[in-house]
Amino acid sequence: MGLHRLVAIHTQNMPGLARSGSPDRQNALRANKLLHSAFSFFVREENEGMCSCDISDNEDGSTVSFRLRDGNTELISMSFYAPDHSQAELISEKIKANPMGAYKNILEYLLNNQAEKIDVEKYL
Repeated sequence: MGLHRLVAIHTQNMPGLARSGSPDRQNALRANKLLHSAFSFFVREENEGMCSCDISDNEDGSTVSFRLRDGNTELISMSFYAPDHSQAELISEKIKANPMGAYKNILEYLLNNQAEKIDVEKYL
């Protein structure tokens, strides 16, 4: 049984219990917080296993190399320029926080991107 299913089974009665005057209310709330922490931990572990972000510094700034895998399939491999190391770290942290969201947003942009309309009259 997957972690998602276990959390759903355990927490399906939590809202009613938390609103009731039950003496178990505090225990239910603690258990909910514990499950949330455990679930967050496993999601972070899964993200770290499928995503890699490496920072390399050079004369002109830094480069963040981002790779996202699903099993043996490489979904995306990109490099981003950052003017300094601290901005490169910020880019890396944002990608690692939600690598599938980053992938989805990049892919969505690419699929919806259209050629820029150039006003030729303006240049004549």
